[in-house]
Amino acid sequence: MVVGFFQMADASQTDIYQKARELSDRHSTIIAARSLDLMHITAALVVKARVFLSTDIRQRKVAFSEGLKVFPAR
Repeated sequence: MVVGFFQMADASQTDIYQKARELSDRHSTIIAARSLDLMHITAALVVKARVFLSTDIRQRKVAFSEGLKVFPAR
């Protein structure tokens, strides 16, 4: 049973760090994405989030390019 809007999700730090390095290799030189932004995006990907909330332009670009539905819509 799901209660409330937010849910706890298990995510391995090892998985997050590994995937964040992959994202860094793909996006840092083009978009100038920052490490903590990449870790936030990675965490969303690892837990299979349906949407990603951000107002940061670079973070939004990476999240969208990785297939996340980004809100708020621009």
